[in-house]
Amino acid sequence: MITAQVKNTVYFDGICNLCNSFIDFVITRDKRKIIFYASLQSASASALLHGHGITGKLNTIYFYSNHQFYNKSRAVGRILLLIGGGWKIAGVIILLTPRPLADAVYSFIARNRYRLFGMKSTCRIPGAAEAAQFLS
Repeated sequence: MITAQVKNTVYFDGICNLCNSFIDFVITRDKRKIIFYASLQSASASALLHGHGITGKLNTIYFYSNHQFYNKSRAVGRILLLIGGGWKIAGVIILLTPRPLADAVYSFIARNRYRLFGMKSTCRIPGAAEAAQFLS
């Protein structure tokens, strides 16, 4: 596992089934292995985000790329752009959608994610093939 902040890092809710499914989706499509991952529940993610002024309850997805943090719909859109292929079109659509509207849809899903998709009792533990992509 990697411990330093790296380019193209997704910070996600490690106990959320929907979030973990999204991470599985991205890992499968990231053929170049240029995206890294860290659970919001990890001490290193919390310290890093707080060190960049991201405070309060960490309950949304964050994406660090090009020395900038993105959250909510903007994070998802940028991740989809980066994995490319046909998903690049979905990323463009999300990013062209007015942020208040896109974030409202994101927030509605996020508020209901545990009820709709469930949650794990512990954070995701990456398998051997994924370990190099996960920050500790």
